[in-house]
Amino acid sequence: MAKHSLEHSDKPSCVFYSSAFPIGEYRVKQLWLLIIVFSFVFYFNPFTGFIYIFLCLQLNWPLQKISEMEAAVSNDGSKLAFRGVVNGNSDIYISNLDGTNPKRITHWDSNEGGPSWSPSGEKISFFSNKSGNFEVYVFDLKSESIKRVSYDSGLNLASFWLDAEDTLFYTSDTNEEVRFYNLKTNDDGHWSSLYEHHSIITQSKVSKTLWGVMKIEKDWELAKIPRDGKNPEIVASHPSRDSEPSESPDGLSVVFASKRTNDGWQIFHMKSDGTNIEQLTTVGRNNGPSWLDNERIIFSSSRNGETHLFELNLKEGTEQKFNIDW
Repeated sequence: MAKHSLEHSDKPSCVFYSSAFPIGEYRVKQLWLLIIVFSFVFYFNPFTGFIYIFLCLQLNWPLQKISEMEAAVSNDGSKLAFRGVVNGNSDIYISNLDGTNPKRITHWDSNEGGPSWSPSGEKISFFSNKSGNFEVYVFDLKSESIKRVSYDSGLNLASFWLDAEDTLFYTSDTNEEVRFYNLKTNDDGHWSSLYEHHSIITQSKVSKTLWGVMKIEKDWELAKIPRDGKNPEIVASHPSRDSEPSESPDGLSVVFASKRTNDGWQIFHMKSDGTNIEQLTTVGRNNGPSWLDNERIIFSSSRNGETHLFELNLKEGTEQKFNIDW
C-alpha cells in the first residue's frame, strides 16, 4: 500500500514529489517552471511579480483544488476506479489499489461519476450529464472508446454488472426501475422495479446474491435481490433512509450508508443476515462504502469543506485518509 497518514486528522500535509507536491487538497504542478518564471518576473519588476501571483491564484494556476469520491474496487482486487473532481470538473479516474499511478479516462467538460467495473475489469460504466441529462456510458479500457447505453429522459445514475461482460444494468427514475442494455446486440429493456435510482446494486462474490435498496411504501430498505430481480428479501428495515449496501468478499458482512442516527449520513456495518448493526463513522458526511478486502473498506467523506476518500480497518478500528498519488 502507498504510505497513508496514520492519524485521524484533517490537517493538510506537504510531501515533495519529482514535479508536484500537494498542499492540503491543492497541488503545485511543474514546480521548476514556477520558480523560474517567478524569479524572472521579480528580478525585473517586483510589483509586476506580485500582480502575476495574484492572477495565478485567481485562475487556480498552478494550484488545483482536488477531491476524490465514489470509489469502486475491481473484481480481481487490483485496481480502483473513482470520481476525481479537479477545480469543479469531475471525471473518472483509475489507479492501482493502493492509490498509485492514477489515470484520467474521461475528458469531457461535464460531470462524470458512479464508476462500476465489468466482471473482467476491461470495461467501466459510469454516469455523465454530457448530453444535458444524466445518462449511463461504458468506457472500454482496451480500445479507450466510450459508448452511451441509456437514452432515457429520466435520471439514470447507478450501473452494475452481473456475470456477463456484455450486459449492463442501470437504475432509472422514470418508472423507478432497473433496466438492462446488451452491448453486443444493443437490446435494452425493463429488468425490475422499485429500486432506488441513487443506490448502486452490488453483487456478492460468494453467493452471487444482489444487494440493493428497495422502496416499501415511503421507506427505502436494504434488500437481498434474486438474480432475476423478483421477490427481494428485506434484510434491514428502518424508518430512516439506508443506501449503498456492499457485501464483504467472504460474504459474512455488509457495510452501507444511512441516516438512521442524528449524525447525518454515516457508514454502518452488519452481518449479512441483517443482525449486529453498528455505526462505524461519526465525523463528516460519509457515503459510498466499498471493500478493499475482508478487513478494510474505502468510502467518501466530506469534512471541513473538503471531500476525500478514507480507509477504515474494521479489525483494528482505525481510520485514515486514503491518499491518491496525484
